Amino acid sequence: MDILRKADKNSEKTVVIHPFAGDERLAITSCGYTSAEDTQYIKREHSDLCVLQYIKSGCGYLKVNGKTIKSGAGDVIINHIGDDHEYWSDSKAPWSKVWLNVKGTLVTELLRIYQLEHITYIPNVSELADVFTGCIENLLEQNGDVVEETAISLHRIIHRINKAVYFSGKQTDRIAEKLRRRLNQEITSGKTFSEIAVEFDLSESQLIRRFKNAYNCTPYAFLLDCRLELAKTMLINSSYSIAEISGRCGFSCQYYFSTLFKRKFKKSPKAYRNTPTIDNTR
Repeated sequence: MDILRKADKNSEKTVVIHPFAGDERLAITSCGYTSAEDTQYIKREHSDLCVLQYIKSGCGYLKVNGKTIKSGAGDVIINHIGDDHEYWSDSKAPWSKVWLNVKGTLVTELLRIYQLEHITYIPNVSELADVFTGCIENLLEQNGDVVEETAISLHRIIHRINKAVYFSGKQTDRIAEKLRRRLNQEITSGKTFSEIAVEFDLSESQLIRRFKNAYNCTPYAFLLDCRLELAKTMLINSSYSIAEISGRCGFSCQYYFSTLFKRKFKKSPKAYRNTPTIDNTR
């Protein structure tokens, strides 16, 4: 049995999963509904959880890596693995929400594939209410092995978020989209953004502006983040040395790689590799 306990309180209906359900690729820790009576404050530093939340009513606040956002009914929040995040309900108009807490390399990879790894807040996507509610209901009804249902539910939610973000009638910037594809192709090559930019009939400044408007980050930051995420996955799932991982992830200098890795993940590559998996509860 993977389900550790179910709770149905006045303010919250939750399922808590056994900490050893799943594996390093995907494990759900908990999911459920939170009603407006629950005004608890959640804070995680360098979280190894991804938290997907749909706000049904009311409003609250999200603080990610020092930036605070106010969120309300119909909004979706993605708290990414590795972020420092805090969230709390507005005391005057407390939110009710549906949420899913997952961890593992699969959720990171799905968010990357669906171009959501840099997106934290998606406003006014009330069309996602049914998919969030339906997926959570399926998980709440499970009495045994939840791993397969979790994988299906997670993929469905992320797919629908991608559709809401990129295919909701908004005109996609084809240049920014093409640049993103090229950056993804060069994660392991060691090429710089400047070297890739010469392929485009625009100046670097124009490319940076268009990419940032489309994806809310610079091409350099996107490429660097992809390389560091790949390195993190390789540290967990391969026997390559740190020097080999540095080179395979496009870094010409191991010291520079280690410095950037520690800045992003708050641990050196060696310490990250040697850190045992942490049991997570909501």
